[in-house]
Amino acid sequence: MKINQKEIAKRVGVSQTTVSFVLNNKKEVKISPETRKKIIEVAEEIGYRKFYIPVEEGFKTGNIGYIFPFKSSLQDPYYHRFYSGVLEGVEDKNLNLILYKLKNCEEILYRIDILKKVDGLIIEEKINDEIVEKIKDKIPIVLLNHKTEKISCDCVMPDNKGGIIKAIEYLFRKGHRNIGIFGMKPLFVHTKERLDGYIEGMKLFGLKIKDEYISLPERKIGGIKELNEYAIKTLKDWFKLKERPTATVTFGDVYALSLIGMAQKVKIRIPDDLSIIGFDNIINCLYSHPTLTSIEQPLEQMGKKAVNLLIERIKNPDKRIEKVIFEVELIERESVKDMNERR
Repeated sequence: MKINQKEIAKRVGVSQTTVSFVLNNKKEVKISPETRKKIIEVAEEIGYRKFYIPVEEGFKTGNIGYIFPFKSSLQDPYYHRFYSGVLEGVEDKNLNLILYKLKNCEEILYRIDILKKVDGLIIEEKINDEIVEKIKDKIPIVLLNHKTEKISCDCVMPDNKGGIIKAIEYLFRKGHRNIGIFGMKPLFVHTKERLDGYIEGMKLFGLKIKDEYISLPERKIGGIKELNEYAIKTLKDWFKLKERPTATVTFGDVYALSLIGMAQKVKIRIPDDLSIIGFDNIINCLYSHPTLTSIEQPLEQMGKKAVNLLIERIKNPDKRIEKVIFEVELIERESVKDMNERR
């Protein structure tokens, strides 16, 4: 059996031209919904996939664009989990995914090849509000793992604030009362929310917020060397205090892992001398010594939700804006000491 449009036309009982119109999603041609459905069913049944088979109303190309962070890699386990979720969401709807990495997202405004090739964009790259405003006027978009307060736009985010509050609660239950926070400035969307979570969490459990427990040095050159230098300085500063913190939350696992690594150099024992909680639950948390307690985000679910939001936006451009926040979970490992055990 030849797998082609002629065979589909023969099985359905229509002309090959009609089959071509349906498989190329020619909406302007009047073909009954029943006939369209039958052609698609037969095409799928015999394995004809030369053309995209649309399944959602409102689509012109059947393609979803995914603007992946330019400086990140699909091999990075963290970002690959977002990608896996997006891919699954696209495949569930029988759509195609086109991956883009753009050094300057403003390019989207002038890239006709992108604007004409996809029905909408999932944007994980961090872009400024002005560019978001201009892009959303040209094509439906959803921001993934990023948001803007000034522009009305669909987005999917983790509960950064709630995650840190969970970490504070966990430390409080473990008997910690002097809790610090370690990260770096400048603050961005995620880190602002995590700092807010620290402040709110400390107040929630009646814990005193001390300026000397908040270590947020300014990033100057970037890179692990600078981070490690700040980690060592933070540890030394904290352990000079008359009443030092017994635990700390961090802006992310990279900060927590740096503290763990540098603690060995200054003979500070983790978690006996200092308990540490990360955020993101990257794979490295399993291989540090001690293993790192961290906040897990449902990255695959977030990616899949971004696809669903975009499909809804494409089908109904005037629908209500949705800002979806996913709940996060604390993953308990070895980096936190139970202070109650010595009482």
